[in-house]
Amino acid sequence: APLRDSLLQSFTSGNAPDILSLDGPDVPYWAYMNSLLPFDGYMDSSFLSSFLSPIVTQGTYQGKLYHLGYTESTLCILYNKELFHSLGIRIPTSAEDAWSWG
Repeated sequence: APLRDSLLQSFTSGNAPDILSLDGPDVPYWAYMNSLLPFDGYMDSSFLSSFLSPIVTQGTYQGKLYHLGYTESTLCILYNKELFHSLGIRIPTSAEDAWSWG
């Protein structure tokens, strides 16, 4: 939250950075707040096609491109299957069946 607070303060005071790095999930918030400029017209389709479509989709808000992720990663969990089984911990088999983090 401290980064969001300081960015909000910089945007509302007229001292916003010219370039910034955002997490993809934050793009809709800042685009909705009219704090970002789309850069659709600055790249041709051949350049955009070099990115995986989920990266382009994540950076798009209401049909305009505001962000291209350059450090995308995937989270994974490694666990000891035998230990979990011996403790009676059920392993999820689908996203709908997933553990909660809360």
